[in-house]
Amino acid sequence: MTKFDDVFAPPRDAKEADVENFLRSMGLLTILGYTYIKTLSGGGTNFTAEYGNSDRRVVAKFFFSGPEGRGDRACDREIKMLKFMAKFSSDERNVAPEFIDEFSADNGMIVGFLMSFVEGENLWQVLETMAPGDMDSTLTTFYRIGWARHNSMRAAQVHKDLHPGNIIFEMSNAEWSEKIRKSSIDSSFVRILDFGSALIPMQFEFEDSFDTEWFLDAGRTFNGAFSCVAPEFFLRDFIATLKGSQAFDCWAMGQLLYRIYTGESLKIADSVGEYCELIYSKALDRLIFSQIYDKVDNAGLRFIISSMLKCRVAERVNLFSAIAYINCLRNKERDVIKMSESELRNFVYTQGCDREYGLPPHQRSNSGY
Repeated sequence: MTKFDDVFAPPRDAKEADVENFLRSMGLLTILGYTYIKTLSGGGTNFTAEYGNSDRRVVAKFFFSGPEGRGDRACDREIKMLKFMAKFSSDERNVAPEFIDEFSADNGMIVGFLMSFVEGENLWQVLETMAPGDMDSTLTTFYRIGWARHNSMRAAQVHKDLHPGNIIFEMSNAEWSEKIRKSSIDSSFVRILDFGSALIPMQFEFEDSFDTEWFLDAGRTFNGAFSCVAPEFFLRDFIATLKGSQAFDCWAMGQLLYRIYTGESLKIADSVGEYCELIYSKALDRLIFSQIYDKVDNAGLRFIISSMLKCRVAERVNLFSAIAYINCLRNKERDVIKMSESELRNFVYTQGCDREYGLPPHQRSNSGY
């Protein structure tokens, strides 16, 4: 035995947390008429739990505030994002959970908020039922996610953490296809969770809404999944790249599309250092494209995934155009399917998949004139 044995000993087993007793001690076993049921999976410095009463199930999200109030600030930011979603979503059904109310422990060390409980399966569970290479399922699954992302946030908000665990399907693709065929409901029936990393770039444009600490945190820390970290996060003008382009979420969505079709995750890097080295050596594009070319056998899908995962923001396709192109493939539009690569690039990048591109307003099919 050496004096370092205790330092390099195997990691100890984590003690099982008695969440119910902890919440009781904080006076949070019942919150605003809802009683604790169980802890939900996930969570790092914060956690979520299911609460309910005889009428409704809800979710409580808890933040450890700490002596400097960092948890309180994180809680406040996420509440603001949920409120923004509720006000500006153009989906018939709000894609984000409904914000209900906020709460805190008597000692102020725990803060949080209640939101609606979202029923359904996350994307990980959906992928378990899909065979790799299933084109129809891939297009419908991705289109529904894209529809939810587009209608809920448009160009104003950046989610920054679009991974499979944060995407909930309220019904299967078959049920959804039948529902929209029989009714005029304008919804993808996909919900997006966890807006803890989200921000609205334009909030930093105005003096009265400028939050210096939030601005600095946005460029210094990243709390989302590694697959969601677009290369521009490591550039000097990261915040500027977020404004209006939706490029950051497009990167995560490109990885999702690759995963949905191939059943595999892109193999990019095992560490932040390796990732940065690939970015600055300009080897990342080659690494990604080689995997796409090897695993994606459909030319159109290969083109759009590659376009969504361009390392330079200026070369990355607009997210809305990518979603529109996927819908063209989903609808089996033959003229689009038959396009050459140059025609496709012009259609997607320049025309934004708009068949009436260049027509004056009064000649467009949706014209009010």
